[in-house]
Amino acid sequence: TLIIVSSIIFFILVLVLFYFLFIRSKALSYQVKELTRRYEYLHSILINEDSKHLDHIEEISQVNLLYTPIYDKQVARLNHLKDDKDIYAGERIKELNEDLNAKRFKQVRKSVIAFKRYLSEFEKEVNEFNNDLLEIIRPEEKCNQALVEAKNSLERLKQHYTLHLDELFLLKKSYTEVFKYVENLFVEYEGYVEKASYEDANNLMPSIHKILGELETANRVMPSLCVLASRTIPFRLTDLENEYKRMDNEQYPLYHIITPKTTSKLRNEIKEVVKKLKNFDYKGQDETLKLINAKIDTYFKAFEKERDDRRVFNEEETPTYQRVSKIEKDF
Repeated sequence: TLIIVSSIIFFILVLVLFYFLFIRSKALSYQVKELTRRYEYLHSILINEDSKHLDHIEEISQVNLLYTPIYDKQVARLNHLKDDKDIYAGERIKELNEDLNAKRFKQVRKSVIAFKRYLSEFEKEVNEFNNDLLEIIRPEEKCNQALVEAKNSLERLKQHYTLHLDELFLLKKSYTEVFKYVENLFVEYEGYVEKASYEDANNLMPSIHKILGELETANRVMPSLCVLASRTIPFRLTDLENEYKRMDNEQYPLYHIITPKTTSKLRNEIKEVVKKLKNFDYKGQDETLKLINAKIDTYFKAFEKERDDRRVFNEEETPTYQRVSKIEKDF
C-alpha cells in the first residue's frame, strides 16, 4: 500500500513538474510570440505606411501652405511614437524573447502582464495616428475617385456616340467640341487637386456632372431627332415639292392648299431645328418636328383629295356631255 501511495504522489509530482516546465512554458511562448507579432505589425505601420502618408502630406504642404502646420504637427506625433513609444516597445520585446530563451519564466510572466497594458496603449495611439493621417489625405482620394468616375462616364458617352455616329453625323462638330470642353474641365480639376485646392475641385465637379448628365440625355434622344431633322422630313418635303410640281403641270388647282413659299417656310423651320440641335437644345424639338411632319401629311392628303375630285369630275363629265349632245341632235 505504501508503495502504491508513493507511486501516486510521484506521478502527481511529475505531472505538476510537467505542467510548470512544459505546458506553462508553451503558453508563455505563445503569448510572447503573439505580443511580438502585434508589435511588429504596429512598427511596420509607423515605419512604412504612416511615413509614406506623411511624405505625401509634406508634398501637399509644399503646394498649399495651409497644410504646413498640419504636416508639422503630424511629424511631431510620428517622432514621438517612433523615438519614444516604438523604441521602448522594441526593447521590451527583445527582453521578453531573451528571458524566454533563457527559461526565466517567472520574469517572462511578470513582463508579459506589464507589456500587454503598454502595447494596448501603444496600439491605440498608432491606430489613432494612422486614422488621422488617412483623414488628412482623404479629400484628395475622394477628388481622385470622383475624377476617375467622371472620366469613365465620358468614355461611355464617347463609345455611345461612336456607335450612333451614322445617326449623329449632323452633330459631329458639336460633339467634338463638347467632349473637348469636358476634357479641359478635367485638366482644370486636376490642377486644383495638384495644388491641394480640394474645395475648388469639389465646386467644379457639379458643373462636370451636369454636362455629363445632359450629354447622357442627349445621347438618348438625339439619334432619332437628327434622323428626322436631317433625313426623314427633308426627304418627305422633297417628295412633297416634286408632287406639287407634277400636279401643277397637270393644272391642278393647288393655290388654296400649298405654294412654293409654304415648302420654303417648312425648310426654314427644319433649319432652325437643326441649328438648335447643334447647340444641344433638344427640348421641344420633337414636338416641332412632329408638327412639320403632320403638315406634310395634311398636304399629301389634300393632294390626294384633288386627284379624287378630278377623277370624279371626269367620270361624271363624260355622261353629261353625251346627254347634252343627244339633246342637241334631237332638236
